[in-house]
Amino acid sequence: AAGTKFVPTQAPSPEVVMKASADMAAEQVGRVPLDLLPFYRKTAEGLLASTEKSPEEILALALAAVSGMTEAPKPRSLLTMEENARTLLIESQEGDDAIGRFRPTMRSARDVMRLLGDLVPRNCKVGKIKMTLTGSGAVVDLPSAVAEALVRDGVDGMSVSLITELPELERERDFGMDRGGGGRRGRGGGSFRGGSRSYRGGGGGERDYGRSMSRGGGSGGYSR
Repeated sequence: AAGTKFVPTQAPSPEVVMKASADMAAEQVGRVPLDLLPFYRKTAEGLLASTEKSPEEILALALAAVSGMTEAPKPRSLLTMEENARTLLIESQEGDDAIGRFRPTMRSARDVMRLLGDLVPRNCKVGKIKMTLTGSGAVVDLPSAVAEALVRDGVDGMSVSLITELPELERERDFGMDRGGGGRRGRGGGSFRGGSRSYRGGGGGERDYGRSMSRGGGSGGYSR
């Protein structure tokens, strides 16, 4: 109808879904009548006595059973819901910790690709990239192991975090998997040897998201 305003919403992350499932299971437990206790008490006592798990762990597993959960959910991108991908928030670091440190420019997807080119392993698939509304960062999809390693090792001059909800994003700045299926990083460093990672602004030259990020074959978007 005229005047109707549609507000886009993001799909819930696996963490949000699991939290909701646990809350629902707890509500179900709270509705169980107390006159059922005699039928389950001895089994509960035997379970507590026969395991090294703490009472909290046993209760948590019981809630998972009530929820019907038999395995942990696979990580998913918040941008595309692709399995086994994680969405990172990368921002220019602010505050006292950033004083005197080089901070890479983060104004476009090109800047993000240039930064990642020195940090991720060879032929790593870089997924969708979107710039934040604040103009100081971006969200980007990476394979789970790569994303977790970047968060663990850190990036000099940048704040890097795994997120469960998307920040406000710029519109019409949509690069990555929706244009040719993502990119792959070609040359440069990229081994995860621990410790904080440094961004090398020169040396390898500019990495253009308009070109294939993989040399010598392999799939990947960012083709001209």
